[in-house]
Amino acid sequence: MEIGLNLYPHIQNLPLGILKQGRLNHDNLSFARQLGVDSIIAWMPLGVGDGFWEFDDLLKLRKFIESYGLKLAAIENLPPLHYDRIMMGMKGRKEQIENLKRTIFNLGKAKINCLGYFFSIVGYWGHWRTGNCGGGRGRAHVTSFDYSLVKEAPPARKGMFWGNWKADYFNPSQSIGHISRKTMWERLSYMLEEIIPAAGEAGVKLCIHPADPPAPVLAGEERIMNCPRDFKQLIEKFPSPWHGIQFCQGTFAEMEGVGPKVIELIDYFGKGDRIAYVHFRNIRGSFPRYEETFIDDGDIDMVQAFKAYRQSGFEGMLIPDHVPVLKPHRCSWHAGMAHAVGYIRSLIDSFD
Repeated sequence: MEIGLNLYPHIQNLPLGILKQGRLNHDNLSFARQLGVDSIIAWMPLGVGDGFWEFDDLLKLRKFIESYGLKLAAIENLPPLHYDRIMMGMKGRKEQIENLKRTIFNLGKAKINCLGYFFSIVGYWGHWRTGNCGGGRGRAHVTSFDYSLVKEAPPARKGMFWGNWKADYFNPSQSIGHISRKTMWERLSYMLEEIIPAAGEAGVKLCIHPADPPAPVLAGEERIMNCPRDFKQLIEKFPSPWHGIQFCQGTFAEMEGVGPKVIELIDYFGKGDRIAYVHFRNIRGSFPRYEETFIDDGDIDMVQAFKAYRQSGFEGMLIPDHVPVLKPHRCSWHAGMAHAVGYIRSLIDSFD
């Protein structure tokens, strides 16, 4: 197995028109190399542009990462404005399908062979918790979720995606209303029927992230991909080798009724090359209330989870994900990430 690091974009030192945020920069690529990490997952490294990603920008990104002795193993997440009309079932979705195909073909040409995506209008939700209100071991800062705090949230504004992406039809006085699971399934299926053949032609594996958090409804959107049954259904409907799962172990464990039983899902989904890569993290609790933890401090037996990946035949990439932020350490994210990478390295070395 390999260890990957998920880095967010950063404008500094990069000759690209990319997002002005995150950790995809010289210091953190050097940090990844020093830790002995094998590969990088670039989280939404390019902006909206003309509605698709250009070959030249993708090639420059790959070469930039490779200049540090690292591999660009995958890109995770497209800007939601690349497929907002698809998610909303609006006029213009055919044009967005064609642009998604252009991005996929450009990824293939740039020899970036994996693209992760997330199909949700309202996006990711969570809450920071510090040591003053619980938090992680030794008052480390962790992410938590409590459905009671957001269950009654009003429907999202029309044209607003993931909390801060505004489409050209954004209207603060209108909402998305209530969008059913059936409707979201139809819209996802429409997209996949069109782009999976393009992915096969381009040699790019697509993989979907589970709903995070795995709530039944958030801000008017009934969530799909929030339970194991949805993933089994998706695999049955789209059995192509060019479509798989971003197996976010933490999110799967957070699903209602799963928790430590996530090891059974590893065995099920790990067979047949269904898992593209793994977000290898631990949690405490499950929906409707849970918190993320240090990799060695949650409900999941991580040694047994690792064994399950091995026994299922998965030999891909493990990524430490959402590590706690250590305080008052001067480089708090780096300390948490180094701890998680070291833990994963010890597992790999122990079972090789």
